[in-house]
Amino acid sequence: MVVAVRWRVAADGLADPTCGYGPTAMTLLLNVDVTGRLVLVVGCGPAGREKVDRLLVAGARVRVVDPRAPEDLDPAVEVLARRFQPDDVDGAWLAVAATGDPATDDLVQATADASGTWVTRADRRDGGGVSFAATVERPPVVIGVSTGGASPTLARWVRDRVARAVPEEVGALAELLAHRPRRDGRRSHREVPLGDALDALARGDVEGARRLVNGPASHDER
Repeated sequence: MVVAVRWRVAADGLADPTCGYGPTAMTLLLNVDVTGRLVLVVGCGPAGREKVDRLLVAGARVRVVDPRAPEDLDPAVEVLARRFQPDDVDGAWLAVAATGDPATDDLVQATADASGTWVTRADRRDGGGVSFAATVERPPVVIGVSTGGASPTLARWVRDRVARAVPEEVGALAELLAHRPRRDGRRSHREVPLGDALDALARGDVEGARRLVNGPASHDER
């Protein structure tokens, strides 16, 4: 899963005046493995439900706190059908505040911050230190797009344009590269004809692509 971590916020909270628009914080995109990690989602309306679904696909353990939690949630989700309590954060690696009630979301954020738990908010671009990136997924390849919270709509628009440009076969190419034989203890991909290998995969010629990826050692690899 790709998340955007805000690591420095301007003191006045304003965007650079030389730019027409911009995020209030510098962001760093991280590809994190959430498999088996507990993620708390407080509020399971449209915003919270979208996060729940993405987290489940990524392999996280999900705890939902919402007095009106949907009845059709995945059975794997731990549901606490009540209002948020501070100890709900215990053991969570990430907390998602998505109730739509500023007072409750403030409490979720404050509790998570105090416990050293990463937190993201659905209601404010400056809420918490983490946001979910819009992603293009060609497993195992994941491409993340973030606007630092400035405009999730724009992030999704850019994501969709990237998705049209990146063929599905990129994932299969990554798998072939991952299994390319090592030479002299190294696995260099600099001389691999990636475009030709991708074209072969698009034609369904997996063995042809494998031969291109596993071809003769380049000068640098001898």
